[in-house]
Amino acid sequence: MNIELIDLNTYKDFPKLQPFIDSFKDFDINAAIKFLEDKNVKDTEDMDAEYWHNAVGTDTGTTYTSNWIMQEEDEEYLDDPDDFKGVWKYIKFYSPEEYIPDFLMEYFKKHIDALAFDYEVELHSLASGARIEDHVDKPGVPVGESSNRNLVISLQYPKGLPPDTIGVHVDNKAFTPEAAPVFMFDSQYLHGAWNNSDEPWVFAVVYIPSDKIDL
Repeated sequence: MNIELIDLNTYKDFPKLQPFIDSFKDFDINAAIKFLEDKNVKDTEDMDAEYWHNAVGTDTGTTYTSNWIMQEEDEEYLDDPDDFKGVWKYIKFYSPEEYIPDFLMEYFKKHIDALAFDYEVELHSLASGARIEDHVDKPGVPVGESSNRNLVISLQYPKGLPPDTIGVHVDNKAFTPEAAPVFMFDSQYLHGAWNNSDEPWVFAVVYIPSDKIDL
């Protein structure tokens, strides 16, 4: 079956993800970010990996803070200010192929222990009013030939919203948390996200190698 874009209600391994999803029921991403800021990266050997990322997009450009060094490695990208608006934060807290600092692994231990798959996982927060414009992850790579599929899991979001208040659109199709709380897509489709609610939208992205997917 072609799985470039599919609702995971038909994904046979979805039940294995339920303990992982449940582990975030009381999660506070702002508390996690504060914890990481307080650590101040003094005990990591890999200063080039982007485990922590904060982007603030304005009409004059996007300011990024990353690499665990808060306020020290900011870069401004002013060439295309329309790519992003608002505040977008993410934390890469597990990867089987990269070094992740011990204190980060310990902080997310219960979530990692509940993860049934050995794939890279990121936790994202899209603030109220934020949006990510349409893009592809690897420019020039055709749909169906990328090495990963993005598995999106909505963890925390305001309920009872008007249609399309928050969500992701992929290949001109909209996926909202209430209608499609878990779905997968090939990241070479044009895709973007938006949050027009009054609260942050917290979601996990699991990067699954395409050769590991069996429907």
